[in-house]
Amino acid sequence: MQAYEKDKGFLSNHDSKKPSSSTLWKSSGEEVASNAGKPPKTAPETPKLTVKPGSTAVPEKPAGSKPSSSNKDTDGSSAKPKDNNKPPKQQDNQDDAKPNYNQEAGKGSGGVDVPRISEVEIKFKINPKHDKIEFERQLKAQEEGINSLTVEEFIQNRDRYLRDGRALEGDAAQKLARQEALKEKVTELRKQGLSREEANKKAEEWLKEQAALHNPDQIAGGKPEKIGGVGDKRVNSSIGSQWKSRIRELDKQIREIASTMTKEERESTFLNIKLKY
Repeated sequence: MQAYEKDKGFLSNHDSKKPSSSTLWKSSGEEVASNAGKPPKTAPETPKLTVKPGSTAVPEKPAGSKPSSSNKDTDGSSAKPKDNNKPPKQQDNQDDAKPNYNQEAGKGSGGVDVPRISEVEIKFKINPKHDKIEFERQLKAQEEGINSLTVEEFIQNRDRYLRDGRALEGDAAQKLARQEALKEKVTELRKQGLSREEANKKAEEWLKEQAALHNPDQIAGGKPEKIGGVGDKRVNSSIGSQWKSRIRELDKQIREIASTMTKEERESTFLNIKLKY
């Protein structure tokens, strides 16, 4: 429908009564002046349909009409039809997105929480002929030692062991640890009232049954120079020999975890190994 501006001398064809020519063209210009500055009349538009998936088509009301009070938001604007089929907003769950190695945390030196890989359990067997308390002590020391290693340290130590075998500095560290243990034993026996000669003799006999302890053993990624005192050599040999059949699977698991990490993560994430029997 076409509308014509009154100020140019024409009326909308919607008007049913046409004014006389004397009204349109008054010599005084009153009719023209009265309409100056007013917007032209236009025909009402056909209401449009706004359809959203899952909702019913609702015609939009013509401009200027007042929305019903039941369809207003609190700010007075018209509320949009609810889309019941719209999926609920998902909240980000950072924890679920974290890699497996970062699922757990444990205490590091000084009691500070540090990132650790998920716990890996390894079972050992105790020889009924061996002292149970000594076996538990040595196994616990190896567990603490291996858990003091980062993923990167474990892999580097294992690579070196696989390439070179037992490190020479490890032998030197063991020799030094045995000398220190001997001195401490002599002092202990002297405090019990033994003469120096008797104390030295008994200390030497005692040392023959002792082994300098790597915590953990070098085969399990231990540092060659790290010695945790001495202990029953039969128990130490038993644990060491059992590592041979257990380290391959542990090595594989840790390398798989490491493949998902950045270098920085490997250097800051510690192992989380549980040694049981």
